Amino acid sequence: MEDTSSATRHLSAGAYLDDVFRRRVLREVVNDRTRAAAPEFGIEPALVVAHCKRAGTLRLFHGAALSAILVAIAIVTPFLLVWLAVLGLVTAIFRYRAVMWTTVVLGVLILAPGVFFVVFEPSVIADLVGGLTDFAAGLGAEWGPPDPATWSLLALLAAVALATALVRTILLTLIADGRLSSHRELARFPAEADLVIYSAGHPFAGSGKFLRGSRSTFPLRPADGPAAPFTTGELVASLRAGMVRLGSGVLGPSHLAGLTVADQVFLAGTSALSTVRSVDGHFATDGVMAAVIENPSPSLRHFLRCQVVAWSGELVTTVYTHAAIEDAVMHLESATFALPPTRAGFHVFGAKRRTGAAGFARNALRALAMLPLDAVTAPFMVFGAFGDIAVSDSRRTRHDRGAPASIRELGAGHLAPQHLQQRDMLRHAETMERQVFAEAAVFLAAKGIDTAELDRRAGPRDDLTRT
Repeated sequence: MEDTSSATRHLSAGAYLDDVFRRRVLREVVNDRTRAAAPEFGIEPALVVAHCKRAGTLRLFHGAALSAILVAIAIVTPFLLVWLAVLGLVTAIFRYRAVMWTTVVLGVLILAPGVFFVVFEPSVIADLVGGLTDFAAGLGAEWGPPDPATWSLLALLAAVALATALVRTILLTLIADGRLSSHRELARFPAEADLVIYSAGHPFAGSGKFLRGSRSTFPLRPADGPAAPFTTGELVASLRAGMVRLGSGVLGPSHLAGLTVADQVFLAGTSALSTVRSVDGHFATDGVMAAVIENPSPSLRHFLRCQVVAWSGELVTTVYTHAAIEDAVMHLESATFALPPTRAGFHVFGAKRRTGAAGFARNALRALAMLPLDAVTAPFMVFGAFGDIAVSDSRRTRHDRGAPASIRELGAGHLAPQHLQQRDMLRHAETMERQVFAEAAVFLAAKGIDTAELDRRAGPRDDLTRT
């Protein structure tokens, strides 16, 4: 990919804006060597991983600085520590709505007996107010007004928060300008690998959401006279050539810009003896690939991948086609997937800018608002950042080495929220699906096979671009 796509820039920004996304990328994709890596479409995965590591380092230093100040607060002015804990709880309630509603429900259940008791015992209110007043007076007498040391510690907390906001703003600005590159030492990801080790629950890892699929069986009956013999490899080669013509503009009005066609072999993760973490040549030779096409097995199967990457990587539509000839019957199977645009919260380079001077003001306000919660959770922040370096979420991998998900899938949002994106996705999918049946019909007709059923499935050639 010559120019950094919008999807790559948005996912790179998400590394600094969403801790859950960053943690999942590092623990499930980068650190988990027990499972294969899923192919990445429409993005530069090494660049996203580099930003996830930078964001983890920034969070580590941020948590370490806050932890050191927290220890000083506990020694110098414990009362400030109590207030930070209270403010941190309030911040968490309003920051995470699920926690807020849970707290409300629990609060109602806990306070209901007390409210019932107060209604029948009015004197309890006076006793409660008097007790709180005496408690506050005792705290004031014990700790007194804030001293210069307390103000200094508060200033240090604010300075750390603002410094982190400044660094985050600078990094987001560099991402927006395309001036940050990936580390050379990062392992390559199988963006164009011909072998995909898939998990049992996710056969087409990296392709996004399943749209639709079909599995058709066509008897190979001669049309007029004897039919010429052919193999599955010849059929697949004809389908591949026809889809390439669709992407090259040879078919005229039916031209599909950005279409790429590639052979891909899928291996079940339960049958894999090892994992594939980089682009390699397992099935690069024509002889090995042809053998898989002619003799597929239940755990090892060839698919023709037809894919359109549009909207600068924000929309990826893929049609997988598997063809097989068995006992004078042609089996044609297709599955259509779509990678939706990246999450809306990662789109911080437009109206809701988080870059430049205006972005720093927005980031600084957010950092100061989250400061109480960040301060009281700083030790956990440090342990979590260290865990992101080496810990992996290798669950259910003892008997399944398949890829669980791709980075692009982890950062995907809702399915085509924009009307034009949804129309493009449907147009790309239907154009590729119909073209597959049309090319199969042309190939079989040239071999003297009756193609009435295939012609019906393909539709008129002039209607291939209909949505």
